[in-house]
Amino acid sequence: MAAIALPHAASTRRPAGLTLVELAISVLLLGLVLFIVAGQVKGIRRQAKRNLLYRTLTSLEQAGEAYHRVHESYPPAPADRAGTALAEDAAAAEALAPLPATVLRQHKGQWVLLDPWGEPLRYVNAQVDPVRVAANGDRPIWESAGPNRTFDKIDDYRSDELPP
Repeated sequence: MAAIALPHAASTRRPAGLTLVELAISVLLLGLVLFIVAGQVKGIRRQAKRNLLYRTLTSLEQAGEAYHRVHESYPPAPADRAGTALAEDAAAAEALAPLPATVLRQHKGQWVLLDPWGEPLRYVNAQVDPVRVAANGDRPIWESAGPNRTFDKIDDYRSDELPP
């Protein structure tokens, strides 16, 4: 005996694949997950740059102290000469060694110190601002313009105001 196909059974079977509504919901959920992940990645990158800046400023403080122990003075101003003085001094260079190559770059024969956003660090010594340097125990101050890349006190970072 041969099996007889019923017309009713064939009409209740659903074709393989997704409906338009299911596809739209899937795309919406995927977009939501990507939006959340992208926000997390941006926050992680921001924190990583801030941590690199803290390490850089701490290393510069240590390099300045090493330079001071040898020469009995801090590096000269402006910042490009200070960077060169630190980079070419054996004791100070040891403190700068752990920093990535993106921080210390050579430009026109001078060593330039850059923050994680690619902007030059500002060096403030007693010749530039004696009051601020005196308030910092006569130690020079390194400053970064921060993420907005302008020295406007909104998001600037300074070596004398580092977190513990």
